[in-house]
Amino acid sequence: VPTTSERDRQLAYWINAQRRLYVKGTIEYDRKQLLNDIDFVWMVRKSKSGRNKRAEYEELWMKQYKKLVAFEKENGHCLVPTTKRG
Repeated sequence: VPTTSERDRQLAYWINAQRRLYVKGTIEYDRKQLLNDIDFVWMVRKSKSGRNKRAEYEELWMKQYKKLVAFEKENGHCLVPTTKRG
């Protein structure tokens, strides 16, 4: 958030406060959900590839979550084997 005006500066401070609460794990669930609903970016650090680390993590998380959903639909449960059979 650019801080060219006082209003923007106040918003930037508020956003940083939400991120700190998130990192500490003390943000209230309902508030976290409201921010998630608008695709709030919780972390803005860059990875070596130049991409947002949090975005990379979220993409991977969602990809794995979708795999789990597909597994559950196919098998009727979420007990994914952790070792190979055979």
